[in-house]
Amino acid sequence: MPKEFTITLAVASDLHCHDDAKATPVESYLLAGALRNPVGQHPVQSLIELLKGKALKANALICPGDLSNRICSKGMMQAWDHLREIGRELKCQQLLTTLGNHDVDCLKKHDADSFKIPQSLHPDFPILIDSEKDCFWSRGFYFSLDSSCGADFVVLNTVVTHNNEPSAKRGTFEHHHIEGLRAALAQRKMDIYDKMDVPHRIAVMHHHPIIHSFVDHGSGDVLQFGDQILSVLAEYGFHLVIHGHRHFPRITRHNSGGVEQMIFAAGSFSAYLQKLSSVTRNLFHIISLTTQSSGLPLTGQIRSWEYNYGLGWRPSTAQSASLPHLAGFKVPVQNIDLNRLCHQCDIAPGAQLRAEEILAAFPELQMMLPAELTLVQSELLKLGYKLIISPTGSIEVCGRISSM
Repeated sequence: MPKEFTITLAVASDLHCHDDAKATPVESYLLAGALRNPVGQHPVQSLIELLKGKALKANALICPGDLSNRICSKGMMQAWDHLREIGRELKCQQLLTTLGNHDVDCLKKHDADSFKIPQSLHPDFPILIDSEKDCFWSRGFYFSLDSSCGADFVVLNTVVTHNNEPSAKRGTFEHHHIEGLRAALAQRKMDIYDKMDVPHRIAVMHHHPIIHSFVDHGSGDVLQFGDQILSVLAEYGFHLVIHGHRHFPRITRHNSGGVEQMIFAAGSFSAYLQKLSSVTRNLFHIISLTTQSSGLPLTGQIRSWEYNYGLGWRPSTAQSASLPHLAGFKVPVQNIDLNRLCHQCDIAPGAQLRAEEILAAFPELQMMLPAELTLVQSELLKLGYKLIISPTGSIEVCGRISSM
């Protein structure tokens, strides 16, 4: 039988930590040096309590940028310390970070060198290995291999050549960076991918490489050349891309030259969401991935928790956070036989299937995106059947409407 490889990733993005509690308006729940009791008023301390209570573990903790807010050096250092603390609690083997637009001094407020603060932050930032660290600063990316899980990560610096605030906000990764990435991946294929099992290939960046618009938030800051970056990544088997920046969570299927990729936009860990607070929450995610030595099929489950000030972290819901606590996916996409599902309902007692019966007969339902499940619900209604899904994303019951 083909060997299976599993890996678990924790994601905390867009911490926006700063040290000015008197700022107007305050832009983050995460303040450098803030007292950690009451627990529910501190997003990191309340997360630690959640991790301990649920005994949650991960192989890697990923932060897709914006550790600080408006390039606050104290905030960035505090955020880095917090990430290492969270990583220790999760028993992570790796902490993978990159820069966001708030982590560079695009206005040169502190120094003529826009990157002085992040480059001086800590000897281990953004990665411990000196050669990879140098590559990140000079070429715009670094690699990190975890052979125990069959995983390889490429982490992109999408503010690598910014020169002003608009370019930092949108991100920069020019053609010569893309060609450098392509050459590095070709070499990595010969040195690693062709010689050992590394089926989990995961890319991390701050800016969104595909259009990600919603109410009052246009698409003008999508990463320039993002589609070309995804095409290069797809060519070398990177089926999962994780990014931050938008603060609005989303899981999207993307086709790059016939190769299917999952693009996961992480929610913000602790930034004030302002207008977005009506449609989402601050979020922390854990992604579980399983694949075979070929890299496909890839199945995944994303669990998300939302932060509510004073209450701490709770399972997210589609209504409050636009992302349920449980969300699955499979690459390539797997369709469901709706006629067979309806037939199974018809022959069941009371013309209804309970959750365990549905998932035993149709396990592929667990591997469908929230939007795909919504489409299944809509198609079933047309046939006279109803699939009920809880606010946290759990499938509950399916049956003929006349019997419900």
